[in-house]
Amino acid sequence: MAKDSGTNEVTGKPADLVDLKIRLANYKDEVRDVTNLCHGFTIYEDLLSPTTSVELLMVDAEGLPETAPIVGDEHVTITYRTRGLKKNKDPYQVRVRSFQIYKLSKKEESQERQHTYILHGVDDHQIMNEMIDLNQSYVGQNCVKAIKDIFKSNFIKNVNDEFRPYNILPKLYGLGTNDPIESNNTTFYIAPGVTPFESIMHLKEEAEHTKSTSGNNSDYVFYQDYDGFHITTMSELKSQPAKFDFTVKDMASENQVSKADQTGQSDDKEAEDEYTTVTNFKILKTFDTLQHLALGTYGNRVAAIDLLTKRFDEKIFSYNDSYRDLNPMDPGRLHSSASLYKFSGSTHTRYLPTELLSSSIPTGVSTGFNNELANYSQHPYFYPIDGQGKEEGTLKNSDAQKRKDSITSNDPKIANPRRKQYLLNKRIAGKGILDTMMLDIAIPGNSDIRVGDTINFYVPQTSHDMNDGLYNMFFGQKNPKFLIVKLAQKYINESNSYQTIMTIVKDGFKDEIETIVAKNADTAGLDETSPKPQRNTTAAFMQGR
Repeated sequence: MAKDSGTNEVTGKPADLVDLKIRLANYKDEVRDVTNLCHGFTIYEDLLSPTTSVELLMVDAEGLPETAPIVGDEHVTITYRTRGLKKNKDPYQVRVRSFQIYKLSKKEESQERQHTYILHGVDDHQIMNEMIDLNQSYVGQNCVKAIKDIFKSNFIKNVNDEFRPYNILPKLYGLGTNDPIESNNTTFYIAPGVTPFESIMHLKEEAEHTKSTSGNNSDYVFYQDYDGFHITTMSELKSQPAKFDFTVKDMASENQVSKADQTGQSDDKEAEDEYTTVTNFKILKTFDTLQHLALGTYGNRVAAIDLLTKRFDEKIFSYNDSYRDLNPMDPGRLHSSASLYKFSGSTHTRYLPTELLSSSIPTGVSTGFNNELANYSQHPYFYPIDGQGKEEGTLKNSDAQKRKDSITSNDPKIANPRRKQYLLNKRIAGKGILDTMMLDIAIPGNSDIRVGDTINFYVPQTSHDMNDGLYNMFFGQKNPKFLIVKLAQKYINESNSYQTIMTIVKDGFKDEIETIVAKNADTAGLDETSPKPQRNTTAAFMQGR
């Protein structure tokens, strides 16, 4: 581990942790240093999870669960410094992570009077969330603004200072007044005694953003990373420029000459190169057609049913015809233009109870639904009964007409109609394509990277029939962008190993399959500015992974 002499002079590898301290505070606020008892920890971030979490591997000869004691009332704080990529006065940046302990598992005796076990922790907002029943209406409110209000009222205004002993305050990003991802629709939502996070997850599914009028404009995500909480869209995340370029390097030889010695690069540049070295990778999946057919990725049908007016309408989505509406990172379809799967448009059906009103159709959006749907005011189910008439639903005088107009103009369901039926097709397909090409990659520990970032990862070509210097043509030989959907910061004390492990995804091929196949034999067009892959490394990394 790198040593700190008390000055800004720090030596060691970029991935080293400096000044690691793990403190455990019990229910009496008694703080205990457990750094020496912790043999490793992993901090998790997930794009589809509202909060972060941690697992700590403890090797304990002190009987900490009994002496502390550990009963689920504890906070753990992990503090360390890691090398950053920005040149500053102190090249190491302080990181502080705080979690509420909620579970102890896998306790077993490893040696006499010594036990190993895992402490599970979660961000304390998750604990607070489970203790709140939200019973509140959000009628006529912007969907994203309603999310902001729920977050503020439950996690900021009502925060008990004693609950957060290390003064780590919550932050919510992506909600500026001029933010392009602000919701374009209002909501009619009554939280029926559910948690704040459940309400937030419901509202994000209903929200329609204004960033795109033709693309996938119903792909909100709500998640937490090191910086705080975020409400944004998948389209926005995918459109980001790549934060880093990663390549697989030959790590077999421990006697490699320093890149700085070879090229005259500065120490800062060499450190950056070490950060962008992929030490291990595995391709989890590249396609699963049965899964896509089951999930409705290749095609789906949304059947909307108005339970009050007994109206029914539907929209069929075809990935083959409308894949560009999903705002993919790369333009190539997941199957060929001649594929059998292009005919799967209506094999997957979602039924959605909703309000089929002409006023609910988003402006400028081609819905596929009937654009001549009647308002409730035009339907006899909602005519007030005139006591002077013999038939229900007849209007015999001006008072009855006024009552009818009042019902239809003041009804919040009519004023804030649901729009999910117009957006659900693309949301279904958009989720599906993100589960197509998935890789796990490991790099030297990098605390500057976040879940939700995009990166370029140059995947080596595995075919022996091709020249050694070729990157995977389907993933991309130039700017092969991936989205980070899961991230784990993993430290092992015994080997002094700090790694960042990422699950990355891609939602489209670099080009159409027919075009890639046609260029398959031609490697002369490889961009000369792209990082060059190392020879004879791919097989070593792929075997047994």
